[in-house]
Amino acid sequence: MNAHKHEELKMRMITCSQDLIKYLTENQQPIQAKIIAKTVVKLNKKDVETKTEHHTFDSDIFKIQQYNVELNKNYGELVNEKREEENKESDFKSEKRKMGGVNVNRAIIDKEGQLYLTSILISTGQKKYEYLNKEIEKSTFERFVPIKKTYSGNQGLDNQVIVNTFKLENIVELEIEGVMKYIK
Repeated sequence: MNAHKHEELKMRMITCSQDLIKYLTENQQPIQAKIIAKTVVKLNKKDVETKTEHHTFDSDIFKIQQYNVELNKNYGELVNEKREEENKESDFKSEKRKMGGVNVNRAIIDKEGQLYLTSILISTGQKKYEYLNKEIEKSTFERFVPIKKTYSGNQGLDNQVIVNTFKLENIVELEIEGVMKYIK
């Protein structure tokens, strides 16, 4: 048996979100993970530029993207670590999150019964779009995508620390390499 196959056999497989929450409650040390999330692409009814062309999509378009993240990391401490790396004073104090909710553990937030996974973004990976279960190019709908506001933040960093929050129901897969894999 090759080493990769052996690692897969030892990996804990989870298919229930409650088991994922339990795992993250029992394992609260900072850890890197790969997440694949499937989210609905928000579209304006009319094109962004001229506001004259109506889109003809009669069903949702989904974005499926891979994210490499760190779970259970203290945001304020990380910003101060990055500030030190940039030779800046490490006096950052994080504010309470605007989204509200109650922390179930260091990674899971419960907001009015909706569960969210919060993480620090390391990098993004592959991305694709689907419409009616078929892959489509972004160019077919991007003129209807609202313009995102850029966030400059108050971290005082050249390279901002980005917090990503995912609805737990939008996570298709979460893997902590060699340890645990959650598949919805």
